[in-house]
Amino acid sequence: MELLLKREIEALIKEKLFRNMEELEIAAFRSLLEMRPELKMESAIRLYREGDISFAKAAEICGISQEELKDIMARKGILREVGECPKENTDSAEQVIKSCR
Repeated sequence: MELLLKREIEALIKEKLFRNMEELEIAAFRSLLEMRPELKMESAIRLYREGDISFAKAAEICGISQEELKDIMARKGILREVGECPKENTDSAEQVIKSCR
């Protein structure tokens, strides 16, 4: 890290603008994501693909609708994975459909 940059960081912590280096890093990273929303989108998509967050949460993080996120992911060649319904949900759905006939 550049010497001047390192000293600036230390000065901010000494001035008690941040409690510690971790707090400063988190604030800096949040600022970076605000300045570069494409990074926020990439991280949200990765977290969704790894199963850390739901698809709805990924769209919320990106600040777009789920439909928009589906389109963006499709353009990137990323398929949305949808898990299977539990058997009890399938049975219930079949009963509802049969009752409507």
